[in-house]
Order: sequence, then structure tokens, then C-alpha cells
Amino acid sequence: MKLKCLIVWTLVNLVFVFDYAQAYTFKDALRDSAPQQAGLHESVRFMQMVNKVLTQAETDPATDVFLNFWIKSIADFNFDRLYKSNYFVPAKSGYHRIYFKGRHYPDIFRISLTTQKQSRSFPADLGNFNITSGLKKNNETIVGDPSFNLYALGKAMLENFSHQNLMALMEGFMKVVDPDNINHIQAPLSMVFNNIKGDGRKVLNEFYHTFPGLSIFLNRYTMLNSLLKIKKSQGIPYTHHNMKANLRLDLIQKDYPAIFDYLARMDQLFRYNFRLKQDDGLTIIEFKIEADKTKDMFTMSYYTRNGMVVPFDQEGRPVFEKEYSLTKLQDFKMKFEIDIYYYIYGLKFLTENIITQMHYHNTPSKMTMTANLKDIPRSQITGKAFHIVPTWSINFMIPGDIDQQLRKFTTTMLRANQGKGTNMKLILKMNPQRKNTLNILGTTELLDNFFIRLAFRIWQDKFKLNQAVLKEGFNGISKLLGVLLGDLQQSVLPEK
Repeated sequence: MKLKCLIVWTLVNLVFVFDYAQAYTFKDALRDSAPQQAGLHESVRFMQMVNKVLTQAETDPATDVFLNFWIKSIADFNFDRLYKSNYFVPAKSGYHRIYFKGRHYPDIFRISLTTQKQSRSFPADLGNFNITSGLKKNNETIVGDPSFNLYALGKAMLENFSHQNLMALMEGFMKVVDPDNINHIQAPLSMVFNNIKGDGRKVLNEFYHTFPGLSIFLNRYTMLNSLLKIKKSQGIPYTHHNMKANLRLDLIQKDYPAIFDYLARMDQLFRYNFRLKQDDGLTIIEFKIEADKTKDMFTMSYYTRNGMVVPFDQEGRPVFEKEYSLTKLQDFKMKFEIDIYYYIYGLKFLTENIITQMHYHNTPSKMTMTANLKDIPRSQITGKAFHIVPTWSINFMIPGDIDQQLRKFTTTMLRANQGKGTNMKLILKMNPQRKNTLNILGTTELLDNFFIRLAFRIWQDKFKLNQAVLKEGFNGISKLLGVLLGDLQQSVLPEK
């Protein structure tokens, strides 16, 4: 009898091990994010760099003084103060420029301000960077008021890392949550987010198996009310990622009281809706962030199957004939739509369908991503103070013609830089000698008048982060990075 029990027990465990081995795991996804399955070790190396830059970054006294001056000027929306300061170096183009550099040293990462234009060639250590920022004053714009042209030009060293690693990792994660793969997941039961059952429970168990420290950290400060579900359309199974999450404010209050107070001030203040669509109008992903403690703070919805993205139509139906692999994308046009809502001082601001056109182009030697702001519709402004009480009585706090001022501000952004508009461009160049580089260029034009500065002071009053919040935020991010790095380092070790 004992021999039969031993045989049955052995067979059951062999089935468990075999079945688990057949499932594609998050560790497999990490492994496959770099050539020759070196992704685990490369992930550790990348996170060590990120951790060093964020936790061991230092600035010299002169740079500290400037950064404080910069932060105060931006908070006051006072670009004229920056433009006329001794920090910015005049150039023949009419721009006043400033230069930053970040460099690795044995025990620190040093960020320095310099008045000298940096060489295009600098040490290729992972994370080293140069940034040039410029301001140009315009006495009159198409809307009549003065403005400032702004640009930022950056270059960062990536060694052998590139967008290909990110695409492979995302595709690997989508393989883990493929309907067929979920059915094969047999990771041991975990106690994180224990309200999630069914398909989502299996995925969370597997996530915990690879990222135990990160899972525990996220479980302490967030609540998952929904994660994903396997569905069928036309008999074809797919995974509907339907994440709904909130914050555990009681535990945030206990561990990070300043952040809790800041979040409490945010209640009912804003809502952002985001939609990423293909050029043909099909939706890739929708997500929302809402400052309302009675609702889910974060929601996200998208479809995948077989490690591929499945777009969906206006009725939410998956369009399988348009599904695609992230790692095989070569030329892809997208449209990013945003709805923004604010409730400030009794006024409700709603701007719907802000549109940014995006274009991704990928070749073996280079990747480019461009984003161009195309439309900002007129804001709808309602509330107890707007066009109800006399204008003079609200001008102490908010200008009575704020809708017109906002329209002038957005028109200037849309037609910035002599009609070129507000845009950003990323160029990632591949180099076989482990010297990949990421180049970033962003340009815009911002209106500069009393009412705009006043509006930004109001915005600052509601959203400003004090030193206590910044300190706790830094500590929280440092802890999160620490547990993630620990999980990755543990994953590199052989399985016991």
C-alpha cells in the first residue's frame, strides 16, 4: 500500500513539474528580452544602472543653486527670468542655451551644469547623457502676445540596449497571458491580491513566482479589483486585460504620511482619459486616471492573443485580422487621444479629444518615433464663478476671460515655431560595438502674459509637491527599485 501511495505521489508531482515546465513564464520573457537568452543578466545590469542613477546621483553646489532657481522659475511660469539669467548663454540664433551632463564615476553618478557646449562624443558608459536646453523670446505671436520658443536636445548612451529589448519583453509578457498558456500555468498559490480569482489568479501566482518582492510591495499599497479574463469572439479565444486598481490609502498614510496628505488634496481634482488608436481608427489600448476615492483610480483595457496585440472597434469587438507582433513592427502610424478634466476653485475645465499624431519606424540600424501635437479643441468651462458673478469679482483669483486666454495659449502651442508646431522626436541608433545611442529633440512655444502666469500659479497651488512629499516619493521609488533589483538578481540564480 505504501509503495502504491509513493508511486501515485511521484506521478502527481511529475505531472505538476511537466505541466509547469510547459508554461511560458515571466522568467522566460525576461530571458528572451535579449539575444541568446541573456535577458535575465542584462535586466539585472540595466536595473543596477537605473538604481545607481536615482539613488547615488550627486550634483555640485553650483548646479544645486541653478536647479532651485529653475524649479522656482518654472513653478512661477516665469521664462523671462530664466532667459535673462546668467545661466543661459546667448547664441547667434537668438536662443539662450544651457547645458547639462551626467557621468558615471566609481561610486556615484554626477549631474553637472556647464556653460560649455558638449562634444557629440563622450564616454559610452550606460546612462551617460548630455542635454542642451534653449529659450528664445518672441515679442509678438500670431495671437498678439509675447511668447517663448523652447527646445530640449538630449543624447544618452545605451551600450547594447535598445527598443528591441523593450519590445521583446512586452511581447514575452503577452505570451505569458495567452489563453492557452494561462491554462498551463501551475505556479504555487500566492497570497498577494487574494481577491482576484480565476484566470487572473494564475497569472498573479506566476508573477509572484518571478517577482516576489515587487508583488509584496505592490500588494501593500495598491488594490486590484480586476486584472484579466479569457474571452472568445467568433470562437477564437483571446485575453481581455481589464485592470482596475486603487490605492490602499490607510497603509500609505501609515508609511508615507506626506504623500497621503497630498493625495487627499487631489480628491475630485482631475480625470484623464487616454486612447491609443491605429491610423485606421481601431483602438489599441484605453486607460484612465481619476482622482476620486469613491472610484477606481486607474483603469486599463486592451486585448492580446498569441503574444500579439489585438485592436478593437468602437463596440469593443476584437479585430483579429489586424493583430500584430510588436517585435515585427516596421512602420506604424498611431493617434493618441486625451480627454482632460479639472475641478479648481469652483470651475470645471473639460478639454476633449486632444490629438497627437505618432509615427514609429524601425530598421535594423535605427528606430525613429515622432509625435506631433495636432489638435486641442476649445475647453468647456463651467461652474459657480464662470459668467455668473461679475468679472471684476473673480479677477482677484481667476481671470474672467480665462476661456479666451486658454484658447490663445493652445493656439500658440499648435502653431509653434513658425507653424512647425509642438513636437518630439526620438532616434535610437544601433551600433555593433555596444555603443547604441538615444537622441531626443522636443520643441514647443508657450504664450507669456500675466493671465497665463496667474493660471499656472493656481495650478501650482493645487499640484505643488513640497519637500516632505518629494522625500517620501524618492524613498518609495528607491524601495521599489531595490525590491525589483533583488527579484531580478534572485532570478539569475539557478532554480533550487
